[in-house]
Amino acid sequence: MGAVRVVASQQKLSPNNAIAEFFKPENKENALQLMFQLLFKYIQDCCDEYCGTCYDV
Repeated sequence: MGAVRVVASQQKLSPNNAIAEFFKPENKENALQLMFQLLFKYIQDCCDEYCGTCYDV
C-alpha cells in the first residue's frame, strides 16, 4: 500500500483514484506507466527493507 500512496502522490491522485485510473480502458498508455512506477516502488521498498534487516543482523 505504501507504493500506491507514493505513486498516487507523484501523479497528484488519491490512492483509490490511482487504482481506478489503472483499470480504465481509455488510459491504456498511462496504465502501463502507472504499473511500471508501482512495481518499481514496490521492489525498491522490498530491497530497502531487506537491506535494513541485513544491517541489523
